[in-house]
Amino acid sequence: MQKEVPFFTNLRTARDVAKALEPLTKPNESGYVNPYCYEALSYTLVQAGETTAAANVIDELLKSTDSTVGWEREVASRARLIRDKLLENPDEARQQLAAWEAQTIHNLGLEIFRSGQR
Repeated sequence: MQKEVPFFTNLRTARDVAKALEPLTKPNESGYVNPYCYEALSYTLVQAGETTAAANVIDELLKSTDSTVGWEREVASRARLIRDKLLENPDEARQQLAAWEAQTIHNLGLEIFRSGQR
């Protein structure tokens, strides 16, 4: 864990996180990119205010997902929703991401960490 601390301390902004995620969206030897990597990068770019870059990554995600695979279909569905909101009103896209984050925190029972209480 000590070895990874410098990496994490350099992730201060959404743009820093996006930069760290970019290599994960390069195809492997067989040309595959995990759709979750595209999803993470695109949503981080939304948070960074990089609307065009986020939309471009979502487009790549949508081209690469297999609609016959349930989990990939779900990733694509979420990405389409964010892309639609992003193109209409970027603040709505950020609000949707914040709502999903809050729901995930609640589902995991981690509200105590969100509120800063210990």
